Amino acid sequence: MFKTGVVILNYKNFKMTEDCVECLLELGAPVQIVVVDNDSQNESVAYLSSRFENNAQIDIIANSRNAGYAAGNNVGLRYLIRNYSDVSYVCIMNPDVRIGYREVFQNLSAQLDADERIAAITGLMIANSVLNINGCYWDAPKGMDAAMGHYVLAKTKHQKLICNDNGVAYVDAVPGSFFMMKKSFYERIGGLDEGTFLYNEENILALKVKELGMVNALSIGDYYYHDHIRGPRKSLRYKLQSRKNGNQSRRYLCHKYFGKRESLLLELVIAFNDATIILQHLGGSVLRLFVKRG
Repeated sequence: MFKTGVVILNYKNFKMTEDCVECLLELGAPVQIVVVDNDSQNESVAYLSSRFENNAQIDIIANSRNAGYAAGNNVGLRYLIRNYSDVSYVCIMNPDVRIGYREVFQNLSAQLDADERIAAITGLMIANSVLNINGCYWDAPKGMDAAMGHYVLAKTKHQKLICNDNGVAYVDAVPGSFFMMKKSFYERIGGLDEGTFLYNEENILALKVKELGMVNALSIGDYYYHDHIRGPRKSLRYKLQSRKNGNQSRRYLCHKYFGKRESLLLELVIAFNDATIILQHLGGSVLRLFVKRG
């Protein structure tokens, strides 16, 4: 029925996922929606299944384990391809993404059709009401950048945006929060690389795209909203633990796609990062103590 399928990966926050799906339905978005619950171990599956049980446009499926971003989305993407033969385009959307207009799906798929070099495409990201141009794309790591790009104080590199007559700019990496691919391309690469749990999936995809002589793209005339939830200040233990997945995914990136030199340098970078985070945290705590006393 629909030519575009959208996968939304849920983990514990079923109300956010419900709002994401509701937004698509209210827009009348012409997409088949698959919600994959990544083994939330709460009432997510029961709630979402009950909420959308009478809507043929939506499938709720439960993953047997919390497989992370790539593997979890692969479950949904493969389900789409297996069960909906009309689907020609597949789209990944985080549950904290909101689409402002239904035409974005037709626009992105039209850009994929117009240029066979494009592997994956996204629009401009509006994050917490601010146009986050640097979050829309970045340069894929190469050489020692694979390790040094993980340096906590490093700045992400961005090539100059050059748009063609269709309002499209070729870029290296696009954000995993919202992007579209042709089904044929997804099948060609064998799905997303499941070697990471979280983080660096976009860099790995960008490297695969380059190997195939293709490009990713940013459609300047399209946009979406990505509203990150800002929580309270975290403990030092939380800050260090939260980098664990990032460290592991960067190790995998360096080991599989680069070499021993990059892997060894990365270990030094990780140690330096931990020291930097500790000093920043302690410094902030001392500053707040002086302000409180003053």
